[in-house]
Amino acid sequence: SMGAMFQSGYLTTLFNGWNKGHLICRAGPSGAGKSRFSVADLCKVGATELWDEKEKDFVPNLNYQSPTLFIATEQNIETEVQPMFYSAISGINYSDITNGLLTKEQENRILKAGEIIRASNITITSMPRFTKQNLERKLKEKVKEEGIGYCCFDYMEVQGDLSAEFKQNNSTIPRQDLILLDLASFLKTLAEDYNVGILTGQQLNDSWKETKYIDETALAGGKATKFKLDAGSIIIPIDRHKGLRKDYKILEPQFNIKRRGFGDNRIPMPNMCEFIFKSRYGTFGDRCIKLWSYFDKGTFQRFDYFCTDDENSIIKVPITEIKYEEDDF
Repeated sequence: SMGAMFQSGYLTTLFNGWNKGHLICRAGPSGAGKSRFSVADLCKVGATELWDEKEKDFVPNLNYQSPTLFIATEQNIETEVQPMFYSAISGINYSDITNGLLTKEQENRILKAGEIIRASNITITSMPRFTKQNLERKLKEKVKEEGIGYCCFDYMEVQGDLSAEFKQNNSTIPRQDLILLDLASFLKTLAEDYNVGILTGQQLNDSWKETKYIDETALAGGKATKFKLDAGSIIIPIDRHKGLRKDYKILEPQFNIKRRGFGDNRIPMPNMCEFIFKSRYGTFGDRCIKLWSYFDKGTFQRFDYFCTDDENSIIKVPITEIKYEEDDF
């Protein structure tokens, strides 16, 4: 029953993996990095090779599953989205790519990343004026033609075409909460009908700024969306939440113990906290869990520190990893 791995071994354990037929939502405030987290997770299941900084080379991705699809709703494909995939696969800083500040060796790595994207059959498409009807048409097409098994829909929001479709199909007033609930229910149906694992995102209302443990009540459009999800989390940059800044100070000695490396190669301290608000199939589904991590928005690399409960007590969550013994070959 374990699905594919996320970039985070802890999150893989907490969500019981990324399963086909499931709808997962990672919400967060504007600018938190929802799209970048999604790209990193999609590359984890959809890229045949990934850059390994220790090996200084591209290595086979043991977690590769199938062709994948990324649906962008706001950002420009060529100048904003594609460089994310180049960065996540090559390990080269995003801004260096977009600003053209590459050495010859890095240019070759980017070219190799492009070859990996094509060989892996990662499809990136733009749908700024999406409706439920054209979303299903696109997903059905890619399942039939490419055999995709995983999709990132970035992200659930209310815009004109979707609102007009809702008004046409329903007798109720097209309120934001009703439209988002209807969209989440539809995405869950698509995941099941086409046997695709769908990862999406959502914005937050302002309540997260004053909440100690941030859960589904902070979701834009209301907490009812939670009931359509198989798993859900909320990412918050530590420096943007006063409660997290206080928690950080309490846990700082534990973070220092968990840090790896020496000198310039030492892993930076956490900059992100991921609140787990739903895990339908996970062992820790009934716990309030915070996952403390460092996420590099430039290279899309993630380092997890540990999990705590809402009172800052460390919870021993196993890390799910893929390992092969020599006898397996």
